Amino acid sequence: MANNRFLLTAEQIARVQQKYPRFLSKWTEAEETQVKDKFLADVSVEEIADSMGRTPKSVKLKLKELGILLPQDPGRKWTKEEDTFLENLLGDDITLTEICETMGRSRSSVMTRLLKMRDSLIVADVANRLGINSPLPN
Repeated sequence: MANNRFLLTAEQIARVQQKYPRFLSKWTEAEETQVKDKFLADVSVEEIADSMGRTPKSVKLKLKELGILLPQDPGRKWTKEEDTFLENLLGDDITLTEICETMGRSRSSVMTRLLKMRDSLIVADVANRLGINSPLPN
């Protein structure tokens, strides 16, 4: 696959870098941590991109690379009702697969939501029981 850098003219790159100064720059470890933390704190991809000087596409690609946002994620927003339902399901003796099937959500969607809800004591305890200590356990 061709590197996009060679498909853009210097003028086009300069124009994009006016809005996104970190366009085409290598990601640092600190930036990777920052993008992950912001996304898990419910900051939108667009807001993350603006605050980090990156394009929204770059942010999405990095989140996918970090295993936080998977290509098959449709991006459907979680409702408060779904959060409550998820918390209620966690009180039962239920597997992650069963939760996904019951809620009609992908494994990555449920795991990401559990990570975002981890401040809740009940969710943290159940997430630990299910072995969800990182965005995508093996």
